[in-house]
Amino acid sequence: MVLTPKDRDVDIEIVGNVPKPKMAEKGTFIERKWRVDESPPAAEEPDSPNPREFLPSVRVGWGINLEDTLVRFVDAAVEETPLDPRLRKVARDIVGKIPPAKKDERARALYRWVGEGLQESNETDGRRAITGRAGSRQAAFMYSCASSGSRPSSRS
Repeated sequence: MVLTPKDRDVDIEIVGNVPKPKMAEKGTFIERKWRVDESPPAAEEPDSPNPREFLPSVRVGWGINLEDTLVRFVDAAVEETPLDPRLRKVARDIVGKIPPAKKDERARALYRWVGEGLQESNETDGRRAITGRAGSRQAAFMYSCASSGSRPSSRS
């Protein structure tokens, strides 16, 4: 049984032999009930397919679409931590003699610096990892790349 708001489009995914739902209005909601009788048991045999692929089941969802999902992924991927001018100077000093057009070489120089100068630990903030010389090398590397301009960034 599932109660869903009347004013929402509902996505219903049915697997297996599931009959049409019995529907009833309950105020501002719609009640849907599915019942599967005499479903065969799932025999567990070696190398058999996962029972979820063929046993009767119903999945219900709403409110998720490609556009909103992409917006959430972009928000999660975009780094909005402000760049510290002191750390920017450190990163630019490391790559200072390498031309800006050679982004791979600049990134390699930062990678070597982070690998040699930082001890791996639980700190996940790239800024604190660099200043404390201990933390996530990945976070420190990404922050150093952004600070030096060695990778595309929305920040300058």
